[in-house]
Amino acid sequence: MRHLSTGHYGVFAIAVLLMLALSGSADAATEDGVTETGRSGSDLYGIVNLAPPTSYIGFVNARDQAAFEYLGPGDRTQVAFFNGDRIVDISPPGNERTFVGGLNEQGEVIFNARFLDAQSPGGLRYQPLRWSAARGRVVLPSLNAREYASLDAINEHGQIAGLSATSSDNSSVRAVRWTSANRLSSLPGVTGFVPGAAYGINDLDAVVGSGSAVNGGTTTLVWNADGRPTNLGTFGARSAFGIRINNQGDILGWRIVDAATRGFFLSSPGKPAVSINAAYPTTLNQAGEVIGAVRGPTTSEFRAFRYSRARGFLNLHPAGMFTSEANALNDDGVSVGLVRSSMLDEGRAYRWSRTGVATDLNLRLHNAPPGLVVTEGLGIAANGDILAQSNAGLLFLRRNGGSTDAPVLGPIQIPPPRENELARLTLSFRDCNASDTHTATIDWGDGGGPLPAVVRERNGAGTVQAEHTYGVAGDYRVTVIVTDSGRRRTTMSALVRVGFTNGAQLVGEGMLQSGVAPGSGVNSPATRTLFRLAAPLTLKTGGGTPFVFRLLGSTSFKGTTLDRIALDGDRVRLEGTGQLDSRPGYRFVIDAVAGEGAASASASRMAVRIDEAAAVGAMHTATFEAGRGTDTPQDLTQATSQDTQAPPANLLYRGALRLTGQVRKTGQP
Repeated sequence: MRHLSTGHYGVFAIAVLLMLALSGSADAATEDGVTETGRSGSDLYGIVNLAPPTSYIGFVNARDQAAFEYLGPGDRTQVAFFNGDRIVDISPPGNERTFVGGLNEQGEVIFNARFLDAQSPGGLRYQPLRWSAARGRVVLPSLNAREYASLDAINEHGQIAGLSATSSDNSSVRAVRWTSANRLSSLPGVTGFVPGAAYGINDLDAVVGSGSAVNGGTTTLVWNADGRPTNLGTFGARSAFGIRINNQGDILGWRIVDAATRGFFLSSPGKPAVSINAAYPTTLNQAGEVIGAVRGPTTSEFRAFRYSRARGFLNLHPAGMFTSEANALNDDGVSVGLVRSSMLDEGRAYRWSRTGVATDLNLRLHNAPPGLVVTEGLGIAANGDILAQSNAGLLFLRRNGGSTDAPVLGPIQIPPPRENELARLTLSFRDCNASDTHTATIDWGDGGGPLPAVVRERNGAGTVQAEHTYGVAGDYRVTVIVTDSGRRRTTMSALVRVGFTNGAQLVGEGMLQSGVAPGSGVNSPATRTLFRLAAPLTLKTGGGTPFVFRLLGSTSFKGTTLDRIALDGDRVRLEGTGQLDSRPGYRFVIDAVAGEGAASASASRMAVRIDEAAAVGAMHTATFEAGRGTDTPQDLTQATSQDTQAPPANLLYRGALRLTGQVRKTGQP
């Protein structure tokens, strides 16, 4: 912490609060010794499967509704709506990818669609949309119908804040607002600053965002209901931008002091602003409370916090745990997130009360299928319903134990198979209607189509079992559908890697931080992209080395060939070709450090760069780049003898990489 701007709070007082949070001396209380029979009936959550793995982002309201992204056909991100009973896909036909932007209490969803279009710059065309059950899907106007547009927040009156580009130049992005009647208006800038983006809107129609200067600096802008802008400045930092505004005018935003120092600010009408470094904000509620995470004792650790002017920092980090993050907060001060017991732990979803009591949500599940682990709380509604991630995908957790009539599925479990060996699948399920009977089908993902599976059940509890042999090593998506006698059905899928069990390999899954959102320049918060990786540490003689490398999210990439592998201790460099957003002709470079037993790092690290294949060996801007900071400018596309001397990639935002098998500790294999 090299900077503290505290307003009417003393520097010493804020420093003490932060140190308490970092040291754990003010740890959140944890509920201990809770058993099945000791649970309170009013504090149980019914389970609804919303989407199989993997999903990325979602929103939940107090009307038993949710809007979320999920993987559709061809691993394309699509948007769906849960109406409290059934799931409806609301993505437009023919889209290449769709991303959710928000959901209000009236059940209105905002989202952004992307289409392949050879006539558009970069071969992509964008479309902003809103949807409701009453009005259906409505295409919204943008400043240029073929350029990037993003819907980032919607208020209770249906007013929307976002951004829209006039051309393919990043400097053409402008902050805009859509009315409830779908009229578009550009939000003006102030002297010296162009209005770059709008990220938040309150119920009084005030908008907060950023403006960018010619020299590259970014300032915080707020627009009133009439669209009149006010420059709030940078709060003592190099750049700052607002991300949330509540109905009493509190504004939460990011501060960027330099490449290594950033944090948050909280601005309130008539009060001095509070600015704190090394604390990373997530959101703001109507009471003016902020949640997020602060750095722990090492660079790979974070500790969840809640902050308010009245109470200062409340440390939410459970004692003895490795890391924690708070992701969502309702107006009652109840928050949800995740806690990890170790760096390589998958994580468990947690809920924190207003007083900071921490509860593992896995201890509050009603009639959960065996093997189900809720790994992260993503959203919490005013009534306490929770949107959560799990090893079985995205879940709706309904307070007081309520569920739907559809079966509740646990994760697909398949031990890693080799080619030409029998793969055995099991999946557990539960049904609140104990008298229902069930059937199941399974698609193994290798072209054989859906096949019947064996179901064993009794009194609403059962398992699905099936066996299959894969003839070719590769990456397959297995899909199971369980249907009950009332014709309600639930789908589960999982990625199966066949043929990766022999020899040494680098494997991992997680999340990369990828700089800025598409088309929005320096004004946008960092976006996050999921990755999957399984690669051998030696090339197969004769070519055709099997491997898996996928990026999933706003950027979609699938590796198709692996051309080069370099190994130096726990550091691995991979090069090859693949398809970016379903288009061939791209090369990738991965620079990774495994976290288990690494000699020079205590955590996994990874950087990815993707370029057009024609640009290999030439100076060219990366088409996609993630996982390294602005203070490590080495060009990862250059294959030189100094590769192993370059600074390692940044820490993963989330996840881990592991070296398995007998690893040869040499330079070139």
